[in-house]
Amino acid sequence: MEVHPEKQLQDALNKIGLFKSIQAPALRKIARDCHIKRYEPRAWVIGHGDETKDIFFIIEGNATVRIDSKEGVGVIFRELHAGDVFGEYAAIDRKPRSATVQARVNCTTVFMSAENFRKAVCAEPDLAWALLEHLVLETRQLTDRVFEFSTLCVQNRVQAELLRIAKEALESCSENQVEICSAPSDSEIASRTSTHREAVNREIGRLSKQSVLERHGRTILIKDIAALEQMVHAAIGD
Repeated sequence: MEVHPEKQLQDALNKIGLFKSIQAPALRKIARDCHIKRYEPRAWVIGHGDETKDIFFIIEGNATVRIDSKEGVGVIFRELHAGDVFGEYAAIDRKPRSATVQARVNCTTVFMSAENFRKAVCAEPDLAWALLEHLVLETRQLTDRVFEFSTLCVQNRVQAELLRIAKEALESCSENQVEICSAPSDSEIASRTSTHREAVNREIGRLSKQSVLERHGRTILIKDIAALEQMVHAAIGD
């Protein structure tokens, strides 16, 4: 069910990275054009090829960005967390959706139309600059993923993905371990690294024997982030 409480919407937008530099009066104006929508686990928020153009911001929960082949093989490109934005490509270029976004857990989003988002970007230079920084970051991350897929063996791709997951969950750069609750399954990690579940399971088992990590159900404890990072850097050669 959609609701439109202006104060709740403004508070929600305050948690989104794109809007952190926007002054309160302008943010209130933007909030008037927004709506809140909630999704249950595994619900599709947008579908690959859809003609919809709304832009979304996650305020609670997380979701995956994926494309599924006709044979049912899914490729996961990234995971979205609270504070992240998605749907911006179609909002900017007005073309069909480039991927599917699916809720992993109960997920709450704020969304607005492409037209209203474009107006906000034109009216607020800080928002326009934040959007540029966001798009550059996405391009850099995509470049890293293409490089990994092109140059690293399966074992190292799994290590790189585990390192990425660990860093996303870190509260402090100085920490050397992190516990990840509701961690991606072996199948999800396999989808992200262009391999199969058995290969991921083998590598996680090998890293467990080396005391780099522990897995208990859907919880992964990365015990030695520095060691994992060293493995990835040695494979990349930097």
